[in-house]
Amino acid sequence: LCQVALDWDIALDALPKDERDELAAKLAGLLALYVSRHCKPVHNPVAITERAIAKARQPGLHWRHAFLSAFVAMHSLSAASYLQQDKDPRVCAMWRDFVLPYSVMSNDEPLPRLALSSLFRRACDYRTQKDDLVGSFFFGEDDANLYGMLLALRREHRRERARDSDEVISSSPLIDTLLREARHSESWAVFPKSMAPYSSRGFRSRHARFLKRLIRQSPEHTLIESALRVSRLALETTASAPASEVGAATATAAEAWAGALRAVLRADKNIPTQSFFDILEKALRTASPEHALCWADALRYATGGHAAGYLLNSGLLVLLEAEWLRQLDLSQDEASWSAVAKWLALFPSLVYELSAFLKRNQVKDQEQFLVPLGRIAIALLANADHAFHAVRERIGQCLAALAGGALELGLVINLHQLHDLTQRSSVPGKLDEALEKDELSRLRRFRETALAWAKHAARDGGLREVACLIPPALNAVADNDDDTRTAAALAVAAMMHTSRVDAYGVEPILESLLQQTAHPKWRARCAVAAYLGALVSRHALYLSSTQIDLAFGALRTLCADKSAEVRDASRASLASLISTAVPSLELEHLVLTCYDQAHKYLPLGSNGSLGSMTEDTARIRLGAVQALGATVIAFPYDVPPHVPRALVLLSKHHDLARVSSSSKLDTESRRHHVAIRAAVKHTIAEFKRTHADTWPLIKDFFSFEESEALADVLTAGDYLV
Repeated sequence: LCQVALDWDIALDALPKDERDELAAKLAGLLALYVSRHCKPVHNPVAITERAIAKARQPGLHWRHAFLSAFVAMHSLSAASYLQQDKDPRVCAMWRDFVLPYSVMSNDEPLPRLALSSLFRRACDYRTQKDDLVGSFFFGEDDANLYGMLLALRREHRRERARDSDEVISSSPLIDTLLREARHSESWAVFPKSMAPYSSRGFRSRHARFLKRLIRQSPEHTLIESALRVSRLALETTASAPASEVGAATATAAEAWAGALRAVLRADKNIPTQSFFDILEKALRTASPEHALCWADALRYATGGHAAGYLLNSGLLVLLEAEWLRQLDLSQDEASWSAVAKWLALFPSLVYELSAFLKRNQVKDQEQFLVPLGRIAIALLANADHAFHAVRERIGQCLAALAGGALELGLVINLHQLHDLTQRSSVPGKLDEALEKDELSRLRRFRETALAWAKHAARDGGLREVACLIPPALNAVADNDDDTRTAAALAVAAMMHTSRVDAYGVEPILESLLQQTAHPKWRARCAVAAYLGALVSRHALYLSSTQIDLAFGALRTLCADKSAEVRDASRASLASLISTAVPSLELEHLVLTCYDQAHKYLPLGSNGSLGSMTEDTARIRLGAVQALGATVIAFPYDVPPHVPRALVLLSKHHDLARVSSSSKLDTESRRHHVAIRAAVKHTIAEFKRTHADTWPLIKDFFSFEESEALADVLTAGDYLV
C-alpha cells in the first residue's frame, strides 16, 4: 500500500482526472486508516523512508502527494524504530535533515504537523534512555529550535480549539480528517497514545509529558538549567502572543512549566524552588482567572504520582502556603479579587495529588502535610463571606477538597467548623425578609460559599461529610435573588444526581431532606419534593424499605401543600419514584397505599354531596388524590392492572368535588375541591395524551363496569375544558 501511494500519480495516470482525484483521496484515507490503527511495520523501512522523503521534496508536487509521501515517511521511521534500526546512519541523517527541522515550523502545513507527531513518537521511545540527536538539536547554544517547538505546540492548541468550536481550520477537509483520525488513535505507529486527563481547561498532559522527556535529553549536568530555560522561554512566547492566541499560548506555557518541574522532581535534584515559584507568580499575574485553571492542571500534573513525595521535601510547598495565606489575609480593599481567585484555583489540585500520595504510600507521619493545610483552612473559613462571587466559589472548592473531597472530614476541618458555617448560612426563627439589607447580603454570601462547598464535594464523592449543608442550600433555593436561586438549584442538583455516593452517604442526605419538608417558603418545599424523588429514584438500592416509606410519606404530604407548584413537583417525584421502582421499593405496596387512602377519604353522603370537611381532612384527601394520579402518569403508554380502577376512583373524586364546589361551603373547603378537580383533570388529560393512539389495543384491559364508569371521561372532548 505504501509503494502504491508513492507512485499513485503514475499508476492512476490513465484514469480521467475526476476519477483519478476521487480514487487518490480514497487511497489517502485508506493509508491513513492503516497507519493509525495497525502496528505491523512495513518491510525495509529505511529504503521506503528515503524514497518518501525524496518524493515529498520534489519541486512542484501537488500538496496532496507531498502530504501522503510525508505520511509514509513518518510511518516508516516509526517502523525503523520498532525494528531497532534508528541507529542506522541513514535514519539519523533523515531525522537531522528532514524531520527535526520540519517539527519546529509553526505554520499550518501538513508536513510540520506530521514531523511533530513523529517527534512525539520518538520521545516516547527514548523515555528511558538518552537521545543525543534530539538533545543536541534542541539544547544547543541557540534558543531558536526550542522557540519554534513551543510555537508549534501553540499551533496544535489553536487548531484543537478551532476544531472543538467547529470552525474551518483548513481549506482541505481531507487533511483535517486524516490528521484527526491519526491524532485520536491509540496506535504507536504515528502518534503516541493520547492520554489527556487534564484537557478540560486547555492543558494537555501529553504535551507536558513530551516536554518532560525532551528536557531529560539534555546533558545530565544541565538538567535544571534546561528545565528553567524551557519554562522561561515558554512564558516569553505568552507575552508576545497575539490576542487571538493568548489562551493557546498560556496552555503551552503551563505545559512547559509542568513538564520542567516534573522532570526536575523525578530526577531528585536540588530544586531551585524560588525560580519555579517566580515563573508561576509571573504567569498568574498576567493570566485571566479562566486561564489560571491551566496552571492548576499544570501543578497537578507536575506533582502527580511519586513526584508528590519529592515535593513534600522541597521548599516549593512552603512558598505556595505563604502565598495562599498572604492572599487570604489581605483586606478585600487591598487585594485584587482576580489574584485571590487565581491563586486559590491552584490549591485543590495540589491537595488532591498530595493526599493521594499519602494514602497510596501509607505515610504515617502526615503532620508535615496536614498542619499547613489547617492554617489555610482557618483562613478560608474566615473569608467565607468574601465580597466577590469568584472568590467565594474558589473558597468553596478548596473547602470541599479539605473536607469531603481529597481528605475526610476531621483531618483538617472538623465537624464543629462545618456546623459553624451552616449556622452562619441560616437565620433561626425568622425569614430573610425580616433582615436588614447588609445582614441579608452577608447571609447570601455565606450561603453561596456553602453551596460551592457542597457542589464540589458532591462531584468528588464526599457528600456524606457535608450533608448538613443541604439546609442552607434549600434556604438559598427560596431566596428572592435570581442568581442565588440559580446557584442553589445547580448545587442541589449536583448533590442529588451525583453517582459518587454510597449507602453511607445517601442516609444523611435523606434525613436532611426529610427535615425540610415543612420549610416556611414554598420554593424550598418545591425543591425538597423534586430532589427527594430524584435521590430515592437514583439511589434506591442503597435505601431500606423503611427509608423508602418515609420518603414516600413525605412526598404524599407535600402533595397536599397549599402551593400548586409544590403539589405538581411532589406528584412528578412520586411518578418518577414509582416508574423507576425496583423490587426493594415494593411497587404493589406503594400503589395499594395510594389507592386505599384515596378510597378512604372518598365521601359517600346520602345525596352524593361532600358536605363540610375539616381542613385537615380536606388536605389529606387532596394529597391522596394527587398521589393516586401519580400512580397513573408514572406509566405512560402502558396500562398496569391498577390503572383502570385508579381512573374510576379519580373520576368519582372529580364528580363529588364538582358537586361540592357549587354548594355553600367555606372558602378553605372550596379551595381544596377546586384543587382536587384540577389534579384529576391533569391526570386524565395526561392519560388521554399518552394512550390516544393505542386505545383500540388497550381498551380490553378495562372491564365492562370500568368502561361504563369512564365513558364520559375517555370519550367526551369537552370533559377537560
